[in-house]
Amino acid sequence: MSAGNHAQAVACHAARLGIAATVVTPRSRPNAWSRAAAHGATVVLESDALEEAGANPLALAAREGRAIAHPCDDDLVIAGQGTAGAEMVADALSLDTLVIPVGGGGLIAGCVFAAHAAELGLGVVDVEVEGWTAAVQRLGGEAVRTGGATIAEGIAVNDVGERPFAIIRAQLTEVQRVPEAAIEAAILLLVEEAKPLAT
Repeated sequence: MSAGNHAQAVACHAARLGIAATVVTPRSRPNAWSRAAAHGATVVLESDALEEAGANPLALAAREGRAIAHPCDDDLVIAGQGTAGAEMVADALSLDTLVIPVGGGGLIAGCVFAAHAAELGLGVVDVEVEGWTAAVQRLGGEAVRTGGATIAEGIAVNDVGERPFAIIRAQLTEVQRVPEAAIEAAILLLVEEAKPLAT
């Protein structure tokens, strides 16, 4: 089950390994399911919201004898996502802080471990977009309420996974809510001013 990034990653690597993959994703995320399908995954469109789609993979896996690759509540997925943090640390030893977007929490949980393993005193900042601040709310002891349109659809997740949240609560340096306008301005800055090019 995935809103996008996880679906594409699972589909891509399953294709490379010759393993059948089924991705359950909301109908509202066409980029996710079209790219997963392009990698050869079977795509099951389920409801319009990620959380409503969540029960289907469990039933499907049980019925077909499949394994579940949860997008965030899985130790191996957390470890795999943490390699992004390890690569950042290895490429730029002058870093003092990792700023990580949070949806389900797998990426930041893995990056927290990577930062601590580097033993460089790195800080890790959890960044959530306004309207989708489950970790901020849970850390503050609030009832989680999420929703609203955002360009950051990959982190528009109703709640943080239990494993990642335990890691965030125990080891996180800082939590920030970011206005939608700030994300849009940052994208514009990258496209029009910085002009980054992947090679």
